Amino acid sequence: MIVSSSFGKIILNFEGLDGAVTTIDETGRHSSFTFRGSAQIDTAQKKFGNSSLYLPDVSSTVLKIPITSDFRLTAFTDYTISFFIRHTTGNQDEEYIKIGDEAAGKSYLLNQSSNGIRFCIIDNTYSFSSSSSKIVDTNWHHIVIAKKGTNYGVYLDGTQIGFMTSTKNPDVVNYPGEGLMIGATSVGQRFRGHIDSLFFEANNTFSANPNVNNTDEITVPTTAPVYTQTYVLTTSSSNGTVTKNPNTSYYLEDSEVILTPVPSTGYRFSSWSGDIVSSANPLTVTMDADKSITANFLKNGKPPLPYMVPNMRMAKVSNTNSNKYKLDYFKMKYFLDFS
Repeated sequence: MIVSSSFGKIILNFEGLDGAVTTIDETGRHSSFTFRGSAQIDTAQKKFGNSSLYLPDVSSTVLKIPITSDFRLTAFTDYTISFFIRHTTGNQDEEYIKIGDEAAGKSYLLNQSSNGIRFCIIDNTYSFSSSSSKIVDTNWHHIVIAKKGTNYGVYLDGTQIGFMTSTKNPDVVNYPGEGLMIGATSVGQRFRGHIDSLFFEANNTFSANPNVNNTDEITVPTTAPVYTQTYVLTTSSSNGTVTKNPNTSYYLEDSEVILTPVPSTGYRFSSWSGDIVSSANPLTVTMDADKSITANFLKNGKPPLPYMVPNMRMAKVSNTNSNKYKLDYFKMKYFLDFS
């Protein structure tokens, strides 16, 4: 499971020794983790690898991470939160993830209520997706929050179970509360169980298409998330378009992308500019860094002037300044001024 270096915000695979109270963010973006209460690494249960995060049924047992703008998911066009979860006891009301200050009305909340799994965006008022789907066993399950534009989908084991549309944008950076919390401190909402392979990515990782009818499906990962070096290719143009093959949001290091210019009616392709200067058509780009490339198009019209061809005649324009010339080229007249 690839998590792009271009979009990855945090990856926690919770690898470690049994009973450890430290973990590593594989993106390298976050290094401060507080294991409160009895939160710990546990080798007895894991979805992938050798261990997972264990939150037993003990007061104030949570994992806390300081908030940065990485976790303000509504600030990004697309965003994905993905993790595997295993309840110690099924059919409980439990809080999985909270970001920001719920009391101040600036928060994101993912939990399982008495009605089902739901996701809330709180910006003074609530927007939330609800579902009747609940986890009622002690097996491992995959949960995803997928943001695509202003649409949000909740997925359980690859199947969409909830939907909402929201333009709320809570400022959790200035209202961080206790931070990003995995688990909950209150007795009535405390999560009891294991979490593994958690990642946040500012990208539509699973190509989700959440909809009001809850008919979307995504592919459940079969391996742990791996932080992978990737690059972004940005193209621009006027009076035409550019096709990319393959057309993806990011590219693996040293992969190749073929750019093909498509001129608008009345225009023709001229050249590429930006990080690559070329007239090749199509253009093959090797992705060894982020690149920005512009396709340039010229308006169709008279052919460009040649340097020296037959049938070209140039003469001074009579009764004019000596620096002005008239050029006849295939019966087309050009006036040149060398002043």
